Amino acid sequence: MLKLYQVEWCPECHRVRQVMTELGLACELINVSADLDEREAVVATSGQEAVPVLVDGDVVAVHAEATIDHLRANYPPKPDTSEHVSRGRFRIVVKLGIPPEQALERLRDALAGSEITVVSEVAGDAIAPGHFPPGYTLVHAVSPAAAVLAVRSDPTIATSIAIPIAVYATEQGSEIAVTKPTATVWLYGTAESIRVARAFTERVMKAVKEL
Repeated sequence: MLKLYQVEWCPECHRVRQVMTELGLACELINVSADLDEREAVVATSGQEAVPVLVDGDVVAVHAEATIDHLRANYPPKPDTSEHVSRGRFRIVVKLGIPPEQALERLRDALAGSEITVVSEVAGDAIAPGHFPPGYTLVHAVSPAAAVLAVRSDPTIATSIAIPIAVYATEQGSEIAVTKPTATVWLYGTAESIRVARAFTERVMKAVKEL
């Protein structure tokens, strides 16, 4: 059986576990100490303290990228792999054959029709001149109802109720990229805040996908 040295709060470990889920792989999880000086088993196995470290027979893979490459190269996809990949994405990207100005207007209408409020729009050049694609606008959308529910559950949970959406130009027209804000909530939130964040995210994703 595969053996994975990891810690739950590590985003790189999460990436490896996500790919193992996509491929339907079972493994033995070994949660290591947060103190690097107390990771003797990790050092003995891999020669370094960092995780993730994957042991697959005679193969020892260190670092997320190398580990993910090893898994995908040696284990075939399962019938539901594509569905796991889709659900595990941290964002969606919608391609539109119209200029970014029109895409932004269509986005505003779609969000308003789903009772989602745009609270800010910031041009890329206002963030960092010359570093963003042409026509880049960063939009932040919230749901007043979701905000009330989330804050009642946890007053510190503001990140669960604001979704960043990017609109920018491409050679074919424009793209709209929506980032799921649920990662920190999933790790640290209450059950209610997770439920609210998931429901709000799904509503935004549905509105954008229907553009």
